[in-house]
Amino acid sequence: MQAFKFYSKIINSNNRDEYYEKSLFKRGWSRLKLQQYNNAIDDFMAATTHHGFGEIRKLERAESEQFKEYFRAIGISFSYIGDVNILSDHFK
Repeated sequence: MQAFKFYSKIINSNNRDEYYEKSLFKRGWSRLKLQQYNNAIDDFMAATTHHGFGEIRKLERAESEQFKEYFRAIGISFSYIGDVNILSDHFK
């Protein structure tokens, strides 16, 4: 719970540029551990959107690994929900 509060404080601060994306990602993991799966997905997606990945086939190795890690976290979150329809419902 402490980690969630700390990351939320950074995300909501005025001076968040340097740590914003990482805080979204880390807060997503905190929410996942708190069983707040939909909120975790929202944080992971926000981190992915904020990063602005280019075309996956053209990413450098480090960028490609980060992309895979973000989407692995999203996939894990959806798997904990356990409803196959939740994927389409979540993005409506």
